[in-house]
Amino acid sequence: IKYYNQSIVNGDIKHYYGIASEESLVTAEQYLSILDSVGLEWEIVDSLPNCDLTIKVDEKLYDPDALRLVCIKRMYGLSINVRTDKKFDKQTGYKHTIYSTYSSLNDFTNEKQDYQFELCEKPVLKLPDKYKNKSIVIMDGPFMCIDPYGDTGLHVMGNVVHAIHSTNIGKFPEYDSKFDELLNKGMVKNPSVTNIDKFMETARKFFTDIDEAEHVGSMFTFRTVLPNRDKDDARPTLVEQTDSNQFTLFSGKIGTCIDASDKILEMV
Repeated sequence: IKYYNQSIVNGDIKHYYGIASEESLVTAEQYLSILDSVGLEWEIVDSLPNCDLTIKVDEKLYDPDALRLVCIKRMYGLSINVRTDKKFDKQTGYKHTIYSTYSSLNDFTNEKQDYQFELCEKPVLKLPDKYKNKSIVIMDGPFMCIDPYGDTGLHVMGNVVHAIHSTNIGKFPEYDSKFDELLNKGMVKNPSVTNIDKFMETARKFFTDIDEAEHVGSMFTFRTVLPNRDKDDARPTLVEQTDSNQFTLFSGKIGTCIDASDKILEMV
C-alpha cells in the first residue's frame, strides 16, 4: 500500500470467506482460531449456501492494470530503457543483472531448476447485481472464489481444480499447441478452449442466481510454483545469487515484491 497505493481499489468492496460444509480441510472452529492466533479481525454474517461459516473481513484489492501503469510510469520517469515485445537473451557486460522472469527463469540460468508449470484459466464474468463489489472465497480445499476485476464492474473467478488445464514438472512448460492463441493474450472473448462449465457447476453450490452470469471471456497464463508442494501450496519468494553479479528472483506472491526488492538490494 505504501509503494503502490494508486493501484489499490478504493471502492466499497466487501470481502467474505466461507468454510464449506463438505470437503473442507479446516473446520469453522479451526479457521476462526487461526485468524485469532495472528490477530486478524472477523465478523460472522449470514452463511452462504452449503457453508458452515461465512465471515466478513477487512481486506483490499489491487487493480492489475493500474499497477502495471504505475510501474511503467516509474520506469520511464527513472529513464530506464524499457523494451517490450522482443525476445530477450541472457545479458553480459552489466555491473549487476537481475532476472525476474517467472516461468521463463530457466532461459537465463546455467543450473536449470525443476518447476511445476500449471496452465491456468481465469474466467471474466458479468455477475448478477447482488454480487456487485463483493469478493468471496470458499475455503479450504477444492473450491473457488470471485473477485471484482479492478473498476470494470466485472468479476474474475478462480477455482482450485478447474482453473488448471494442464500441469507438468520440468525445466520448461509443456502444453498443447491449441493454447498458443490463448496464452498471455489478456482477456480472450469466446476462447476456443474453456472450463467455464465446470467453474459454473462448482459455483452453483455456493452462489445463488449464479446461472445469470455472463461469461465475458477468459485469461490464460502459466502459474509457476515449486514442484510437489500440492500438500501445502507453498508459494515462497526466492532471491538467489547465481554468479558474482547475477541474481534471480522467483516470485511467489505479488505481496512480497517489496521484501524481494529489499533482499536483492541488500545482496547487491
